[in-house]
Amino acid sequence: MVLVLVGLILSIPGVPGPGLFIVFLGLVLLAEHFHWARRLLDWGKAKWEAIPQVKDRMERKSAKSGKAQE
Repeated sequence: MVLVLVGLILSIPGVPGPGLFIVFLGLVLLAEHFHWARRLLDWGKAKWEAIPQVKDRMERKSAKSGKAQE
């Protein structure tokens, strides 16, 4: 839990350090013992894996709107 809190503090803009990495590391450690941490980690992993799909959809949408304006 301390790692998650330290990571959150370090992820504030202007505070130097690898904040998001420490938050992730803390969640990995907590997920071994707590169901809520496992669910949060699984949710984050699903969002991370969905990024390429969202990017592709945005590129296709912008390409269609670019053709419509010509």
